[in-house]
Amino acid sequence: MIQPTSTGNKTFEGTVNDVGISAIERISPLGLKENRVKITILLTEKSAKVVLGSNVDVKFTTLEVPDQLMIPKTALFPYQEGDAVWMIREGKAKIQPVKKGLENDSQITIVQGLSKDDIILQDPNLKELKEGKPLKRLN
Repeated sequence: MIQPTSTGNKTFEGTVNDVGISAIERISPLGLKENRVKITILLTEKSAKVVLGSNVDVKFTTLEVPDQLMIPKTALFPYQEGDAVWMIREGKAKIQPVKKGLENDSQITIVQGLSKDDIILQDPNLKELKEGKPLKRLN
């Protein structure tokens, strides 16, 4: 949890115990529509002092999967019976089939087909892109 205060942001760690099933729409004192979701958090700090009724921001992790490659979804394209990315290998364009894992709105994990040192193209729709075409890496 992050609570803005006059002396800066105070942060508190805890465990999300419950999340409301829907947001409640309210009109703020400024006349703006706000959507609020009720979240119950069990704080880990015993001496944490959160002012009851305060506005706080909550950041939480739903799942953590270590040691997986994550790439932009835009880099993927349908290929044969699965998916692939364009990569640069030995200075040339190469289609690399991949196996997808978990994903969010903008990124996806790759569980097979790439290693951490591989260089991929984020836009598979570049004109004149074809397998074996010489490419230069821009830093």
